Amino acid sequence: MNRIQYFVTEYQGLWFVILQGRRHGPYPSQQAAIDEAVRGAQTVPGSEVLVKTADDQVRTVWTDDSDPECKSARASRPNEERRAAISPKRIELVY
Repeated sequence: MNRIQYFVTEYQGLWFVILQGRRHGPYPSQQAAIDEAVRGAQTVPGSEVLVKTADDQVRTVWTDDSDPECKSARASRPNEERRAAISPKRIELVY
């Protein structure tokens, strides 16, 4: 199964979610972008949310636990942070 990856990244002081090559946002904070990415990812089996840090590292902040592949990847990173919240904006999937 191919995973759908939601990337949260900052550009010129604003936060965006990159999904399948398309930029969604802007969001006023990193947390707001993460919350929206998680909200969208929760509707797609096998998805994950990643954050690009200031030093260009990528950190996983949420994975779909219903997918066995994601469960095993998450088990290998036990200190990983998970976040979920309701956000007023919604990411629309573009296929």
